[in-house]
Amino acid sequence: MGNNGVNTSGPLLSPQQLWNKPAPTAPKVVTPAVPTQLPGFIPPASPQTARPTYTPPVDTLPSLPPQGTSAPQIPFTTQTAPAAGSVSQLNQLTQLFRSGDDSLLGKYGVQLAKDPQGKITGYFVNGQSVTAPQLQNYLLPHASFLHQELENLKANVDQSYSSVHTSMQQAYAQMTPTEQRSISIQMQAVHVVYESFVNRLNQIDGLIR
Repeated sequence: MGNNGVNTSGPLLSPQQLWNKPAPTAPKVVTPAVPTQLPGFIPPASPQTARPTYTPPVDTLPSLPPQGTSAPQIPFTTQTAPAAGSVSQLNQLTQLFRSGDDSLLGKYGVQLAKDPQGKITGYFVNGQSVTAPQLQNYLLPHASFLHQELENLKANVDQSYSSVHTSMQQAYAQMTPTEQRSISIQMQAVHVVYESFVNRLNQIDGLIR
């Protein structure tokens, strides 16, 4: 009798072939996961020391020092539409990052020239262009108080940034996929502006220390 199976057109497999033949598996059904977090973002916290490129820790939130509270404040209201409220908060935060140092240094008659990426390209004192050493000599008599104000501004900005990120995180899961993508892109753009802002503060702080 040949090695043919009943009602089959091919030969029967040998025992060795049967053992080595993998069992058929049912195809997996993949259900797309609904994201519940903002991808690739770490909320900032206040720096302990000035660094050339500021990478904030994520474990603690800063407390504002009792003096030098000249930093601009951002009011936050309860959101009724997650995406719309998020965009409004991000716009406020971006404006703070772009002009917070101007508001502080303007009290001392100092203006910073910046390129489109937010890097310092020049210094002005009372409208006159000066070099970095000249600005340093001008600011040294104010060093103690200005340093405290810079630290207060950093702390206030970090607190505002953390507050906005927490609000974004709470609203993120209720957004549509399109809104989630939009908010994620905007948060990444805000973080770039934030890093430039803190680096400018550190650069000025470095001149007076």
